[in-house]
Amino acid sequence: MLFHDEDHVFSKKPDAALVANRSGCHARLIARSIEAGLPVLTEKPIDYSREVSRELIHLSQRSEVPTCVNLEFMFSENIEAFANMLSTRNLNQIRLCWHDPEFEIRHGERKYGEFGTPIVHDSLPHCWSVLRTLFPTKHFVLTRIVVESNHSILFRGQMGETSTEISLSRRGSSRVRKIAVNEGEMILDFSREPGTLTLDGTLTSLRWLGKRPLQRSIEAFLNYASQPSRVPRHALQHFEDAIDLSVVAQDKLDKAYQTILKRMEDAGELSLDNPRAKTILSDWLPSRLERHNHPIRSDQNSVNCFCEWAISTRAWENRVK
Repeated sequence: MLFHDEDHVFSKKPDAALVANRSGCHARLIARSIEAGLPVLTEKPIDYSREVSRELIHLSQRSEVPTCVNLEFMFSENIEAFANMLSTRNLNQIRLCWHDPEFEIRHGERKYGEFGTPIVHDSLPHCWSVLRTLFPTKHFVLTRIVVESNHSILFRGQMGETSTEISLSRRGSSRVRKIAVNEGEMILDFSREPGTLTLDGTLTSLRWLGKRPLQRSIEAFLNYASQPSRVPRHALQHFEDAIDLSVVAQDKLDKAYQTILKRMEDAGELSLDNPRAKTILSDWLPSRLERHNHPIRSDQNSVNCFCEWAISTRAWENRVK
């Protein structure tokens, strides 16, 4: 059955809740579901703020309502197998690349990048979940952000003693999901699942031996809902580290973009004639305004109007939260 009224849905007393609406509205529905005693499986992000996200974690724990975040790559058998291989290697460096094109055809439909959601709350949580699967006892400590000329964003830091880089982009030439270790000594490429493994120069095509990640994620949630003592890896209570990472990364990224735009302004280059300025303003700024989560349309006229407004009002400096 399809309902258009939220109150009507809750009046039907469902058995559980799947929160997959607009990103900026997740927190309210998560809270309402928990307060109704419904086990919750939510898409990321939980919320854009550290305070609201932590309150939802505490609400779930106080209410003893099973709540999970659907980061399905935590249940990928190939990433789990890759993690086991890493345990036998000396790790000096690891690079995780997570790129999406501006739009692509998937399952017969055109899919556009989720520019209405900040990239650190959209793509970065997936990367966090992959790193947590590879290094369950370690934390990614973010030290620096570099905005590259091709519009990708490089997050540099450490996983324990291992130098770690995460490259994110929503304007890539193609879909890329790749983990490279020690400058290519080991590479897991799952851009097209199940993917390929390169080990010391030898390429092997992978195949699924068991259930797919999404199915495993949903089944783990349903088991948790029926047996709350069996806390799964994607339970909400395990995500404070991911929340902190996204908030810290957003602060650093805001400052990096503002610095770039200020340099452009000082050089007289902040205008609609500057493609890089337009890309930064249209990719980053809509989701960071107080009226965030109302992304501009992708047609060129809408982009130009928004960028012209942002430049004339200096919204990129004055209105970012």
